[in-house]
Amino acid sequence: MRRLAKYFPQVRGKCGKNFKATVCTNSVNFAFSRIEIIGHANPLASPPFFANLPRTVTDICENPTRNTPYINYALVAANALIFIYELTLSPKAQAVLATTYGTVPLRFVHALSGHGNFEAAVLPLFTSMFLHNGPAHLLGNMLFLWIFGDNVEDFFGHFGYFFFYVFCGLASGLTHIAFNLHNSVPAVGASGAISGVLGAYMLLYPQNRILTLILPS
Repeated sequence: MRRLAKYFPQVRGKCGKNFKATVCTNSVNFAFSRIEIIGHANPLASPPFFANLPRTVTDICENPTRNTPYINYALVAANALIFIYELTLSPKAQAVLATTYGTVPLRFVHALSGHGNFEAAVLPLFTSMFLHNGPAHLLGNMLFLWIFGDNVEDFFGHFGYFFFYVFCGLASGLTHIAFNLHNSVPAVGASGAISGVLGAYMLLYPQNRILTLILPS
């Protein structure tokens, strides 16, 4: 942010606390990652990098949020904290956690036929949204939730956004079950809920531009 302000001194005044540097933009909320972490030079270090970016601060801050996205922050934090807990478990314990709290279609079918525990089959539709199978799975999901979730929460309001997020997660879980009735492999991740958030963003802000930074290999 400090490096960005060096080349756009007027940014801080016009965007205020709603301006954020991430990997993409909220129409275009700036999106940059700390590239030096993976061995590349930081593109924010030289002014020429900005030659093709929007010429006005208005373009950069086209869609700032009006309210602090507390629910979005809480969802990202909850997913991260639960994943940290997963890392403290042994591989066997992780497998048990995924089997117990992940969505298993076959278990749901057994419950409906009266041969299984209904609560054990239904509860994972919710809990599976907070489990992830590895760092890449978590980071990929949280990246998109962080970028797009705040504007969607701004539209629906805090509680409306939370219920919308959960609804999308439950709907995706039920869809997965419907197409994989005899599958005994647990499904985990927030991808379904976040896909709903992305769909809402597309419908709510169809004219917004997303500035994407593609790193060389």
